[in-house]
Amino acid sequence: MKPELGGNCERSAYFIAQILGHEPPPDGMRPAEFFSDNEVGTPIPLEDAKTGDIIGFRRPDRADYWGLHVGVIWARKNSPMHVVHNARHIRHLTLQTLAETMQHPHHSTIAGLRRLRPNPRNFNPDRNSAQWNAGKH
Repeated sequence: MKPELGGNCERSAYFIAQILGHEPPPDGMRPAEFFSDNEVGTPIPLEDAKTGDIIGFRRPDRADYWGLHVGVIWARKNSPMHVVHNARHIRHLTLQTLAETMQHPHHSTIAGLRRLRPNPRNFNPDRNSAQWNAGKH
């Protein structure tokens, strides 16, 4: 997915989370709505983050959820936390450490972290989050 071809960060993040077995937010739900809605995702602290959780970033001069950039946590045992995201400044879907992601001035502040509900229709028990987190894939 490339931003210049019509993909954006939330579409990419929600699609990846769905592939990992989570119920995606409703079509068209923007990050500001997603992070304000406790029905769609459960807020979690960063230390509890797992592969498939949605993370939101904002500029340090913003206190609300407007203009969030979102990605998907990619956590593996004995490895720094990573973020899969579709960033306009990189021009394609990318995997970066959390620290690398936060070096961009518009991504320097974590606005929140949400866990989506499992989607039993497309959940693959051979590729669940515990196995991904342990690096058994």
